[in-house]
Amino acid sequence: RNADAGLLASHGEATRPGTSAAAGRIFAAVGTVFSTLSEILLPLHPAEVARYHALTGFRDALGLNAETGTGYAVSVASLTRDIRKPTARERQIWTRVAAHLGAGLRLRLSLEEAAGTNEAILGADGKLHDASGPARSARSREWRREAVRSRERARTTGQRSDPDAGLALWEGLVAGRWSLVDHFESDGKRFVVAHRNDPEVGDPRGLTRRERQVAEYLGMGRSLKEIAYLLGIAGAAVSNATQRASAKLGLTGRAELAQLFAPLGLRARLAEIEVASERLASGAAPLLDEDALARLSPAERDVALDLLRGATVAAIAKRRATSQFTIQAQVKAIYLKLGVGSRVELGARIASTAAA
Repeated sequence: RNADAGLLASHGEATRPGTSAAAGRIFAAVGTVFSTLSEILLPLHPAEVARYHALTGFRDALGLNAETGTGYAVSVASLTRDIRKPTARERQIWTRVAAHLGAGLRLRLSLEEAAGTNEAILGADGKLHDASGPARSARSREWRREAVRSRERARTTGQRSDPDAGLALWEGLVAGRWSLVDHFESDGKRFVVAHRNDPEVGDPRGLTRRERQVAEYLGMGRSLKEIAYLLGIAGAAVSNATQRASAKLGLTGRAELAQLFAPLGLRARLAEIEVASERLASGAAPLLDEDALARLSPAERDVALDLLRGATVAAIAKRRATSQFTIQAQVKAIYLKLGVGSRVELGARIASTAAA
């Protein structure tokens, strides 16, 4: 956060559009979905807010940061004359809007990089005209049909008079997989194309695709309700995925899962080390507490680093070509030697210098 003040100061004499762009980058850096500049900077750097007003004529800025869930984001800032504090209703509305902006950017990027995201074509009435792969199942047909009908209801005059209800009808994705896009033929006939657009995630390391998606969003600070809207799945499905991921990783619950998957947390720093693969000594040692690691055998050290990367016991056993029983015994030995009881405590213990 100390860098935020410097960023504002460096753009202090920029034009107003430029200052707005600078503010947008600050919102993106902080990782908030919808907030004001004063909420981010005022508690820590009140002088910067005053300088911002003196140089730009604006006291504050509203910021919306829409993440794709795949490492990209689009950030929008609107300058305001007065200090603002968004209401709970505004936060809910704009958090939902951010879900659609993020999904739109993710779809645009996927269409630019590769073809083949089109998995179904429906009429404006929800009738299926063509489908491939998972989109052909009866259950997925019903999901998309209801989503198309919900979209059409959201466009009616009655729903437009109640934008909150309309926005609630139009979730970020359909069944956690598809984005629906209107397509017009040359004769004006409209179809709805279902593009696969769920967030791509890296090696799940023992987690299912859905569990990893939920864990990544938890790491970004999203609530279970927000994740359900982002992925277009039931709240119970998000809760179940959270519980399963926590159990697989040996964590006590949502808070530890979010801490492990935080973008700037320990797992992220170790992920950079993992690129070096077997060159672990030169890549990882400077970031880890060597005194703590010295207490572990080479095998235990390898297992400990896998634990910090988010690997399940089953995934570690498979990689090391051994039994889960052996890995479980090594995990117990690691915890005993270092005096810890969980992955999060393990991270705090052997990565003390990584946070310095």
